[in-house]
Amino acid sequence: MPTLQQLRYLVAVADTLSFSRAASACHVTQPTLSLQLKELEGRLNTQLVERTRARVLLTSAGRDIAQRARRVLADVDDIREVARHDELNPLNGTLQMGVVQTVGAYVLSVAMPSLRATYPDLRIFVREDRLENLPPKLSEGAHDLLLLPERIDHPDFTSAPLVREPL
Repeated sequence: MPTLQQLRYLVAVADTLSFSRAASACHVTQPTLSLQLKELEGRLNTQLVERTRARVLLTSAGRDIAQRARRVLADVDDIREVARHDELNPLNGTLQMGVVQTVGAYVLSVAMPSLRATYPDLRIFVREDRLENLPPKLSEGAHDLLLLPERIDHPDFTSAPLVREPL
């Protein structure tokens, strides 16, 4: 399997058609780049680059693989961006919330507009269930959090009161 670094080196050679310029662009020595491309060719069992004293050319397979490598590297950059965005804004994506029917209807009708305004990228899915069914579902990963009428003692969970309303 090719490494991402080997794919970066191949793309650099494809872009520059020069080992020395590609090595410079990748901030490595020319022998390092050349060795990694040789290893890539060995892993793929095909020649990617034709090397002569006068010039560097990509083989047909080299051009096709370089084109695909660009897409792979773009996808990897996209994955990094998603992770970075998630790190900067942890409350985005999807939140699976388990609630007891009576509590969910009351509390969420008050809280949901503020949650949506504060966290517009957060998608909240609310699932109502009976109190005894919710903790096991949290343990199984079906829910990310629970909204319950009372505090529960469980070694794997942390609970905190959100509101207190005297009767």
